Amino acid sequence: MEINKKKVGMIMQLINWVRGEKGDSIITWKKILVILLVVGYCVSPIDIIPDITPFLGVADDSLLGLLGLILVCLPRRDESGE
Repeated sequence: MEINKKKVGMIMQLINWVRGEKGDSIITWKKILVILLVVGYCVSPIDIIPDITPFLGVADDSLLGLLGLILVCLPRRDESGE
């Protein structure tokens, strides 16, 4: 199995982008964890309210996605100037 050098290069560029230019992270590991947890919950067959329920099944996934987006988009405490 041959390793595709282009794909490896793209992965390394992604890692460098996440770390930032000076080693300070643009995306914190906590935010990455929130994103993975929200995506995992949305694609999981185990829900608080089953997706079969006409409106509420999709609403709980949507609300959790919105909450995750808000948490990820909030500035870090050291960036907010407080």
